[in-house]
Amino acid sequence: MLRKLSLAVLIPVCMLALYLVLVTAEYFYESELVRNELADRQVNQIKQQLLRMQTIVQSAQALQDVERIEQEVSLATLDMNVMVYILLDANSRIRFANHTVWRDSNAIEVIDGYDVVRHHAVVQSGQASVSINPDRLSIQAYYPVDAQYPGATELIYLESDLAPLVAKASTELQQRFMRVWGLGALLLIGFTFVLYYLLIRPFKMLSESAKHVGTPEFSTQVPWSASEVLSLQTTLQQVHEHLGRAVKQLNDSEQRWLFAVEGSRNGIWDWNIRSGEVFLSDRWKEMIGYQPDELEEVFQTWETRLHPDDKQAVLDCLQEYVSGKTKEFESVHRLQHRDGHYVWVFDRGMLVDWDHLGRPTRMIGIHVDVSESERNHAAIAELVK
Repeated sequence: MLRKLSLAVLIPVCMLALYLVLVTAEYFYESELVRNELADRQVNQIKQQLLRMQTIVQSAQALQDVERIEQEVSLATLDMNVMVYILLDANSRIRFANHTVWRDSNAIEVIDGYDVVRHHAVVQSGQASVSINPDRLSIQAYYPVDAQYPGATELIYLESDLAPLVAKASTELQQRFMRVWGLGALLLIGFTFVLYYLLIRPFKMLSESAKHVGTPEFSTQVPWSASEVLSLQTTLQQVHEHLGRAVKQLNDSEQRWLFAVEGSRNGIWDWNIRSGEVFLSDRWKEMIGYQPDELEEVFQTWETRLHPDDKQAVLDCLQEYVSGKTKEFESVHRLQHRDGHYVWVFDRGMLVDWDHLGRPTRMIGIHVDVSESERNHAAIAELVK
């Protein structure tokens, strides 16, 4: 399929396909990179926010200043990306929350995404845990707080929604890539036109010229192009000149050969053994009374005109030569004339071509009219008798 496409189609299609693959791969790579950077930035902000909240809660609990904690939690609700912001005691009871309906409830029952096992692990280790949940597309943070009296807050749990930020970043990335893709597409189209005029168009012109090599219609008027194309143009011109000289020499040789054959008054035959086609010269046909366009040029034309008394011997002689049993094929036999009588001919041929297995594929030969010689021979034989 690809072999049938021209360079004018194949090269632009390949370039466009490669460009789309590269742009698409770069887009997905950039998209993943933007998400990771966005998540890291949000994680750092959350860590700073929770570190500050940890300090405030610990100091407020020491002073039993509940209103200070409630104010800080209320301020956290101003961030539209904060989904859950709660302070928990050791029994997972919600002491403070960004939604008042959750207060004094058990977080296990009302907070989707809260993990009590992780809660206790963070409190016991004293190390905060901040991670990204890809299934919920959110950041979940467990931050320990020193509980200074029974029932006091010991953990800050926060879940921040990443979806709006990711969607906004993806939209900006798409817009940027659309601009880049459009500019790149214009550059690609311009490069394709340059490539067409400098490379593809000259190649098409040389391809058309190559069809007329050795003929008067041949022309290599190719516009300015790359050095390789100009080198090919020069080579094609040289081939045309060499072929023209070779054709002239061949025509001259053919004319001399035809003159020699016609001067000798001999008939010429050329047999394609595989196909059974036989070239019969005009003189060959003339010997048996036919015009140049009256006989079908096949093996049966000669075979069916053999005299019945000579036919088997002639065919056996031919078969022995073709099979390699004899070194030459020569035969004097009779061929039926158009008027019905028979003409004596001397037939001589030789193999000139073989296939890769050594089997003969072509044979050429001559016919000589020896009717007069045969009549003289018969007369002498009669006188002797």
